[in-house]
Amino acid sequence: GTSCVNTATASYLAEAGVCDGQRGTCDLTKTTCGPYLCLDDQTPPGCASSCSAHSDCSSKICDQATGSGAGQCVDASQICYVDTSATSAGDGQIASPYKRITDCLAKRTPYVAVAAGRYPEDLFIDHEVAIIGYTTPKQPSRVEYTTPAVELTPSLLDSLQVSSKGDLYLDGVRVVGAGIGNSGRLHLFRSVVTHPKQTCVKASSAGLVRIENSLLINANTGVHVSSGELVVEGTTITTMDQY
Repeated sequence: GTSCVNTATASYLAEAGVCDGQRGTCDLTKTTCGPYLCLDDQTPPGCASSCSAHSDCSSKICDQATGSGAGQCVDASQICYVDTSATSAGDGQIASPYKRITDCLAKRTPYVAVAAGRYPEDLFIDHEVAIIGYTTPKQPSRVEYTTPAVELTPSLLDSLQVSSKGDLYLDGVRVVGAGIGNSGRLHLFRSVVTHPKQTCVKASSAGLVRIENSLLINANTGVHVSSGELVVEGTTITTMDQY
């Protein structure tokens, strides 16, 4: 509804997310960038085509895992959005997020984008899903205790239960007061599990548990895997209350 004006900044600022040429220039043809950011200031101007951080994507999710989709923004149609501070119940769209992660899991979208905040929920995972706190820093050398802005505060012994049919990728989430129980596949990335009642990550009959750039702290046991494969990289596991 805002008219385009040929000035130093008006066109660019009024039409954020629409690539219409150099800053301050009105063009007749507008190109939307889908999940990518509009780069009106580059030469030539246009849409970004790759990402290295969630903040590089208008959809809020950059696929940072290995594979053919790595370094690509995820289309918003594949994402369910959650914000605990939302003023209404919402429908899971980017402009109208749910208030609970559980509601997104019921939609069974491949990705769940979680805004910063505290989520008092117990989660059960029975399908393949990536739950991502999209404010996670770009490339941390280590994860400090305060880094993940998404905090899951459950009530059960194992707050996150991954069933034998489940495949969970957890990125940028701090789990406080309970552990993760896994019978399927689990990839913990740039996350924190602290003060569980017993064990941070407990896996039985699991295919693969991968823990990367994470903290497992303030627990009697950091990781217990009775079967399956365990890979740990760049991760601190300690009983000390030092973070």
